[in-house]
Amino acid sequence: MNYIQKKNQITNSIDNIKFVKPEALYPHEQVTKNINNILKDIQQTGFINNPINCLNLNNRLIVLDGHHRLKSLIDLNCKLVPIQIVGKSEIKLDYWYHALDNANFEKILNYINKHNRSTTAQRSGISIGIGNSRKQITVDKSQFFSFVLTIFNMYKESEFHREDLIKDKTQWICYEGITLDDIYINSINHQLFPSNVTKFGGFNKMEGLKIPLSILQRPSDLEIREFLDELEL
Repeated sequence: MNYIQKKNQITNSIDNIKFVKPEALYPHEQVTKNINNILKDIQQTGFINNPINCLNLNNRLIVLDGHHRLKSLIDLNCKLVPIQIVGKSEIKLDYWYHALDNANFEKILNYINKHNRSTTAQRSGISIGIGNSRKQITVDKSQFFSFVLTIFNMYKESEFHREDLIKDKTQWICYEGITLDDIYINSINHQLFPSNVTKFGGFNKMEGLKIPLSILQRPSDLEIREFLDELEL
């Protein structure tokens, strides 16, 4: 069978590295303007160094990490993309802190104070704070996704610093309660979370494989098999 004959076909692989058609993947987050740098780098070097990390859930391949690489490969007319399949039990859900300036922090805090809700269908999942002090936001379950988008769009990608840990007196917001169920449901419905609100750990990323762009743009059973054979050596 040719690599591009079947939409969801997962073909030659070594361990959990596989080659699939890009339309078989379900992204869960938006791409940012940083995509231009990534696309240019792939185009100039002729390689993609790291496979796209995916979770196979209910026979759907959900993209965890690598959205900018995926979009770049699509823009470069690749018929296949390399993925690393991650087991659900390996995934540790985490989150980023978004460090905010005074104006954005006050704007978001005022909005939250007006719209924070406590109902029988409530859920939390967003926190805002200064240093170690935090306020948890409660919203209706049905409005959680739109609430995340509304808040993020108040400061957007160019107006925050992404941090692993927060320092004293730093003003921040984080989306700590986004679950795998949220990611799955929204991705299969093509509702994308903003970039940098989700974070995943607990699994080893395969890096530095230097996968030639040529075998992704013009798939060949022989060339892909030879590439995988070289990895096994």
